[in-house]
Amino acid sequence: MRLRNITITILFGLCAAACSEGNIRTSDNIIEKTTTVFEIDNESGIENSEGTLLKNNQEETPTQNTTKTPTKNSDSLSTVKKADAVQADPVRNTKVVPSVAGRGPTGLNWPSHTPAYNTPADIKISNLSELDAALASAKSGDVIEVAPHSYSQNITIKNGNRNWEKNVLVRPPLGKTQSVILNKELTINAPHVTVAGFRANSSLKIRDDGDRSALARMTLSTQSFIGIRNNSENGFVEDAGIYEIVAPTVRSGGDRMNISSIKNGGVKRFTISGVWLTGSNRKIGSGDHSDTLQTFETGGGWGISDLTIENSVFLTSSSAPMQLADLKGLLVMNNVLSTSCTYAQSVQPGHECNGSHNINLSKPNPGMSFSAYNSSFYGTITLCGVTMDIENSFATKIPEGGKYGGTLNADSKTKISEDFSSTYKTQVAPSVSNIWN
Repeated sequence: MRLRNITITILFGLCAAACSEGNIRTSDNIIEKTTTVFEIDNESGIENSEGTLLKNNQEETPTQNTTKTPTKNSDSLSTVKKADAVQADPVRNTKVVPSVAGRGPTGLNWPSHTPAYNTPADIKISNLSELDAALASAKSGDVIEVAPHSYSQNITIKNGNRNWEKNVLVRPPLGKTQSVILNKELTINAPHVTVAGFRANSSLKIRDDGDRSALARMTLSTQSFIGIRNNSENGFVEDAGIYEIVAPTVRSGGDRMNISSIKNGGVKRFTISGVWLTGSNRKIGSGDHSDTLQTFETGGGWGISDLTIENSVFLTSSSAPMQLADLKGLLVMNNVLSTSCTYAQSVQPGHECNGSHNINLSKPNPGMSFSAYNSSFYGTITLCGVTMDIENSFATKIPEGGKYGGTLNADSKTKISEDFSSTYKTQVAPSVSNIWN
């Protein structure tokens, strides 16, 4: 395949802050507690009437092909926590198979280390207050079934086992997806646990003991938030992910999701697969910085390395659908749709969405690379010095000029033109009951 090599320089007015300063965080309060554990208060757990369901048809998708992309080594996961790691992972070869399943939830995006969702239950509990005890008695590959109910207390999962070959799956009864309702925060701080099929009216979090843990097949209320971060000094979240998480209504202020790192710790090899996320719009005049997905380090964090995003939809936020700062190693996007405010479908009364950026790669670490396949990017991409390999994809704008540059390697099937904006079609919130049950 012949690639064309284009040197891109980014307009100073578009990304001076994005490249050199990274994220602007006026909506998240980061507090150091006496236990040296940081908490990011970016959530409220009550669903409200702001935001509307989206309508009409999916956008045109680039033709799928069998282009080879980098392949990931099949190294086995260590059962020993590498909490003292401070060096960047070498760039790993990652095999990304072009999807024919579409973007967003299809029932096909699922953590490979977890039993199938319809696996019969081994343990049944009536209330989430019993979950940690059930996990303490579980064995590799067990399924814990939670009876339908609403739970209105914060819950932190602490019991898992790094020696489990397969994760333990926690789900509601089969045929009753979303029948367990979380009205308060759920945190996974245990390894090799997958929680799936719940409805979240508050925050979902994975912390640094949540290695190879996952959140899957969940719907979010308007103000729900997803937070991935190490919780302790030198701690790392490794090989975790989210799968088929759906947020159908636009959030008011703050980020919809962020991945962050603190105190020499960070996040390694995180996967986002099959999600469909509306973003967040700030109130007019608030100056709030709101993204659909934001990555960043703070308080001496190590950063985020080897991030994979596949088969997913990221709709607009006031600032950007993806504000990606402090990344290391390899960023791979396959079969992704993301949109800037130019294509905003729903802006709540009293709110605004006026950002033109789609993806900002701010403060990238040396050697970080970006590969995109079979994707559609509506809005400006700022590379900020990063090399981007792009195949069989559409993008409206990667500006030239100024002194903030990057290198673009595009194949002959990739189209980069503002004329592409006319192909955008309104996105429809997926009917997950027809997909998951």
